[in-house]
Order: sequence, then C-alpha cells, then structure tokens
Amino acid sequence: LKLRLRRKSANDRPAGQVTGVGLRRGAMWQVFMRWWRRLLIMAATSRCLHLSVQPAVVLLGSPSAIRRLHRLHMIEGVASLPIMMIHLLLFTLISWRNLNMHQVVLMVAIVSVPILLTGLRLPTLIRMDRVSNSIARAFEQNELVAERFMQLLCCRASQDQRLFSLLLVCWYCLGLAWQVRKPPCFNPDELELPQLMAIECVGFRVTSLLLLTANALLCIAALIAPIVISRCADNFTPVVRRGL
Repeated sequence: LKLRLRRKSANDRPAGQVTGVGLRRGAMWQVFMRWWRRLLIMAATSRCLHLSVQPAVVLLGSPSAIRRLHRLHMIEGVASLPIMMIHLLLFTLISWRNLNMHQVVLMVAIVSVPILLTGLRLPTLIRMDRVSNSIARAFEQNELVAERFMQLLCCRASQDQRLFSLLLVCWYCLGLAWQVRKPPCFNPDELELPQLMAIECVGFRVTSLLLLTANALLCIAALIAPIVISRCADNFTPVVRRGL
C-alpha cells in the first residue's frame, strides 16, 4: 500500500508542476495582452488627436483666426436670438388654438429656452469679442499676445460659453426630437398639416440643425484653440521680436 501511494504521488507531481507552469504562462499572456491593448488605445488616441489638431492649426493658428473665432461666436448669438423669437411668435399664433395646455407649455419651453440661454450669454460674447479684437490690434503693434490669448480662452467666462454651447446643442437635439414626436409638427392621426404650420415646422427644423452645427463646431474650436496656440507660439510672436 505504501509503495502504491509513493508511485501515485510520483506520477501526480509532474502533472501538478506542468499545470502550475501553464497557469503562470496563461496569467503572463493575459497581462501582456492587457498592456498591448492599452498601448494600442493610447496610440490610436494620440493619432486621432494629432489628426484633429492639424486642420485646426491651419484654421486657428494666427491671432486673426482667434479673433475670427470670437467674432463668429458673437454673430451666432446675435443672429439666433431674433430668429428663435420669430419662431416662438409664429408657433404661438398658428397653433395655440389646436393644442391643449400641456402641449402649449411644452412648445413654449422648447422654443424659449434657447432664447433665454442666448440672452444670458450674449453680453459676455460681445465683451470677449472686444477683448480679442484689442489683443489682435496689440499683435499688429508688435506685442506678444500668445499668453493673453491663452488667458482669454482659459478664463471662467470662456468656460461658461463652452458650457452654454453644449447646453444649446443638447436642447436643439431635444427640439428636433420634439418635432418628430409631439404636436403641432407631428400629427398622430396621420393627417396632412396646414400649409402655414408645415412651412413653420420645416423652418424651425432647418434653424435647429444650423444652430446645432454652429454651436458644436464653435465649442470644439474653442476647446482646441489653446492647444493650437501652444503648438504655434511663433505665429503669435511678431516678426520683429522673434529673434529676441
């Protein structure tokens, strides 16, 4: 019996050793694959960032381009405010008789919230446009402006404007969904809408798409602009002072 137990233990020991080696090799292979996936993700992320910054260098790599960015922000706010007020007035005049109180409140909220957000941000947009214009004029007078543009783009007011742009993008998406699912632009009885209402719904849909795209692009440009300035600092240094 002792001889049989010794033989059994002798036969089981190599198998156990081989199993332990296999487990260690499997664990090492899993660690290797995990780190390899992380390296691939990091490489892909840096490559995407490089590809996204390269076009931005062409579009935002000068003081005049940064001034143009703030000017476009201001133009978007100035243009969207009266347009959305006109849509609110037209929706109210055309459809208030055919809607119940809940639908009227929802319609007014969908159209009036962008008006409220734009009205809150517009004074700051005008002030930031004036500051960027003064910085660009200082560059024309051979002053260093890279640090001043960085402070303008990274200040609290600029961060608030990017937050407003993100909120407006989300709200315009909600407005498009409202048109598809709720009256007056959606008719659950599958009847043809009145001509004036159909024109107004199409106009509001086009306006929402344009303003959504504009806010998204301007927000992304404002986020990338500090990176562009740090990479193209020579473009924000006057020629007469580059050798100093």
